[in-house]
Amino acid sequence: MSNHHQIICPACDNHLTYDAYGLLNGIGVDELFLNQEARVRQEIVSNKEYSLSGSTKVMSIRNQLLVVVGQGVLTIKNGEYIYEGSIDNEIKTLTFKANSIPSLPSDIGRNVQIYEGNQIYQFEMDNKWLPTKMVHMGEYLYELYHTQ
Repeated sequence: MSNHHQIICPACDNHLTYDAYGLLNGIGVDELFLNQEARVRQEIVSNKEYSLSGSTKVMSIRNQLLVVVGQGVLTIKNGEYIYEGSIDNEIKTLTFKANSIPSLPSDIGRNVQIYEGNQIYQFEMDNKWLPTKMVHMGEYLYELYHTQ
């Protein structure tokens, strides 16, 4: 929520002031993005069992249109993205290896997309901060795998 030149988080009551240049408390969004990335990397280093999970609607192409085909939970843990839920009215589990996905395409605050073969899976998240955090985690897991 916002009040004049302040953005206020309704969950934690954190206040950020934004200016005419788009800075938040004098900091650019690019720097905030890098700070979030560093925090996620530190969480992974500190906790080898670190995971992220959230409820999602899954979209895919049907009859040449991107439509909702199911809902469930998307989790990233142990080097894998795991979707558990429905697709086309069937219960499914999809597993994607993070070491084969250098980066997740994402619409910030909305979704992440995973492409496999000729298929797109677009995961629309209920939690608005989760897509970017999943992008950070996936990129770091990919980097760790390919530098070992």
